[in-house]
Amino acid sequence: LTTPAKVTSTFGKSGHKLPVTKMAFHESGIFFATGSVDGLVKVWDVRHGYATHALYPTVSSGSGGRGRYAVTCLSWRSNATCLILAIGREDGSVSIHDLLLHAGDTKKASLPLAVMRDHVSAVTCVAWSEGGGTGGGRRRKHG
Repeated sequence: LTTPAKVTSTFGKSGHKLPVTKMAFHESGIFFATGSVDGLVKVWDVRHGYATHALYPTVSSGSGGRGRYAVTCLSWRSNATCLILAIGREDGSVSIHDLLLHAGDTKKASLPLAVMRDHVSAVTCVAWSEGGGTGGGRRRKHG
């Protein structure tokens, strides 16, 4: 029989306008990300209980600002010394964010390194390769 975990603190309101549907912890144990139906992803500092980043969905040029941006998956790169997060969305896009790249400039730090829009439906899973990269699209496995 195991002892159930106890909540030691709460953070209050999440700042999301719609329900939070996805959550992923960074392997350092210091950060976690929440993703919502509203498309917003927030990165939280567990030690201090506040959001460090707000990552909004990027709008493709042909969408006119409308679209299905709900967060469908979150995946941290498996490396305790970097803060790279992949975000999959209902519109079929995947954005990659390096939260340490522009650490001194919160506006730039919230911009994605890359956005891939090649999927025709919602992205349900993002997995990093063992080396930490995504494979760069060199190999595709279909079927």
